[in-house]
Amino acid sequence: NNKSIHVGGKLYILSGGTFDSSGDKIDHTVGALDMDSFSTFIGSSQSTLIVTSQSNGLALNILGNFTGNGGTVEVRTPVDAHVNIQPSQGSISNLIINATAIIEWEGNTQISNDLTIKSGIFRPNVGGNTLTVGGDVTVSGGTLGGNGASGAWSFGSLTLSSGTLSATSGTLTITGESGSGYAVDLDNAFNNNSGTLKITTSSDTNIDITPTTGGVYNLVIDASGHTITSIDSAVLGNNLTVQAGTFEITNDLTVNATTINAGGVFNISNGATFTMKNILTLNGAFNLINGNAIDVNLSSTKFNLNNAVNVSLHTIPNIPSDPYGWHNIGKYVNLTSCGVSSTVDLNITYLDSDLGDVQESTLVMYEYNEGTSTWSQVSNSGLNTATNHVWANGITSFSIYAPLGETPNHAPVINSIDLRNATGSKLNSNSLLDVNKEYYFLINITDLDGWEDINYINITAWYDNGNDSSLYNQTKGGNLNMFLQYKNTTGTAHYNMLWPSTEVTKGSLVETIVNSTTREIKLYFTPRSQVRYAPGDGAWDTTNNATNDPYSWNVNISVTDNGSGNTWTKSEYGIYRYTSISVSQDWVGVSAKPGENDVSNTVTITYSSNYDYNISIWFFENLQNQTTGDTIPIAGNVYLLASADPNDDINADTTFAGIGEANAVDIFNDSGSFPANGTSQTVNVQFKVYIPYGTMHGFYRANVGVKIDQDP
Repeated sequence: NNKSIHVGGKLYILSGGTFDSSGDKIDHTVGALDMDSFSTFIGSSQSTLIVTSQSNGLALNILGNFTGNGGTVEVRTPVDAHVNIQPSQGSISNLIINATAIIEWEGNTQISNDLTIKSGIFRPNVGGNTLTVGGDVTVSGGTLGGNGASGAWSFGSLTLSSGTLSATSGTLTITGESGSGYAVDLDNAFNNNSGTLKITTSSDTNIDITPTTGGVYNLVIDASGHTITSIDSAVLGNNLTVQAGTFEITNDLTVNATTINAGGVFNISNGATFTMKNILTLNGAFNLINGNAIDVNLSSTKFNLNNAVNVSLHTIPNIPSDPYGWHNIGKYVNLTSCGVSSTVDLNITYLDSDLGDVQESTLVMYEYNEGTSTWSQVSNSGLNTATNHVWANGITSFSIYAPLGETPNHAPVINSIDLRNATGSKLNSNSLLDVNKEYYFLINITDLDGWEDINYINITAWYDNGNDSSLYNQTKGGNLNMFLQYKNTTGTAHYNMLWPSTEVTKGSLVETIVNSTTREIKLYFTPRSQVRYAPGDGAWDTTNNATNDPYSWNVNISVTDNGSGNTWTKSEYGIYRYTSISVSQDWVGVSAKPGENDVSNTVTITYSSNYDYNISIWFFENLQNQTTGDTIPIAGNVYLLASADPNDDINADTTFAGIGEANAVDIFNDSGSFPANGTSQTVNVQFKVYIPYGTMHGFYRANVGVKIDQDP
């Protein structure tokens, strides 16, 4: 136990053989170690097996059962050599490379405890070989890696105090920490070879990823439930990914792109500055406990967060609608407080191409209140057009922030109009309107400044009386003009009929929101009995935005906004003829002796006509005694009294020449012109009856006909 073994050549343990140094307290030296598959080596925690040379190119060829017992194997060869550490059972506890040559490991190599590189080069003989070290890896001289290493490496910890580490282009995983409290401590040359450094420790730990030359390329934090703290200033060659756990920087860190997965937390503290060169993908937590985030690019928004205290950054769940009169440029930042006394200075960067129609000089910072769904302008904010950013300092209220600006006023656009009912369109069509039936104007309008910009939709319609150049209300009358209005000046839409008061009945308003700038409006109305008949010229020219069919109703639809925007369009439609007539009661009350006469009661006739008309009256038969059948002839005995109504065309008492419509008397003829106002008219009619001598006593009766005709 107190004597060392020195073998100048190879220590060769054959199958079935055993080399047992378990009780030794002194080092042994061999030229090379060669173990057959069924051989055994038992080491000692208090001794080191020193390998000084090689045999057939192999310094170590371990194929048997290797029990390290915490001992150490140290390779000191002065010539290039390979190590083939593939024990059938067990593993090397500790391996030291202290050579003056290149030592290459073969296959997938495992060290149960520590690996130390003091001098020489330790690298894979094939790039894809893996290296797994359960304990600490320390590079205090020489070089670890190179030769196109691309396999997976896994270390308990990594300390680079001197020498060089040429990392795998694959993934180097760190599973624990050294006695110094660091999982990774890079203080010398580190060649990343575009590989990934992944931290998966099961406890809180620190990393120092600031080598004297080179630097980490990709950094992945996957330490669920634990905090990984980056101590020194660092620059990543590429990306940072926080898959799980918390990654906290207490000094400056610059990266290309960053991904924070759900369950991952990224904290910036101790006044550190985090600088990005590309895109942030945020599904976890991004917290500025005390520090700065520069050139963050999240959801196509590039911004800086300076002088931040207890502020969290989030994605935008739903982009809110713009406030009236203001327009976004597609840039939003969502901030919340994650502690007390939270504050931050925010600036959001934009490109000239982001502005669109927004006027750059009008850009200001706005904050969105999710509780009230309203925007408000941030007081301590401003615009720097030289550097293309909008800023807001000393923010203490946290929500969604966005630069908003004004655009030149856009005039509303009338996309389409129609006048219709269930049977189809009535514009420029031989399918005319029936009075006393409901129709609606259908208008589709877009205002790029938002629907709140719309003030009025005015619909004026009038009978053109054969003149296509006529205007609304040029000829007065409730049956000749109509004015419907959609009013939106208060944010609540109202439908009003400004004219007429009785000749048209206003219906309902139906409003369909297509999107934030476009709506479809339906305004219902019913033309009543005497709205002017308008046949058109029969041809109905369908040219858009024109009134070119005489004897029609012209319609003008205009839209005005809050600014100077105004747009209009016009068209035409027709109305069918209509008449109606009714008699309120029978004519009664004539009582006289033969040879005398008497007058009847006065009866009111109510009628409607939407064109020039004629009203006539006649008797179907002579007056007949309802008991005896005797008659009183109508001819020469019955008169229509002129005094019954001063407004009719009966200027003198007029006798009937006989019975039948051929002997009708006109109540209205020349004066039966279209009424410009009202839904109906009345005329009073009274008869005088002469009773001839010899007429039998009794009750006499005859049927009367009243007719209204429109002029051709």
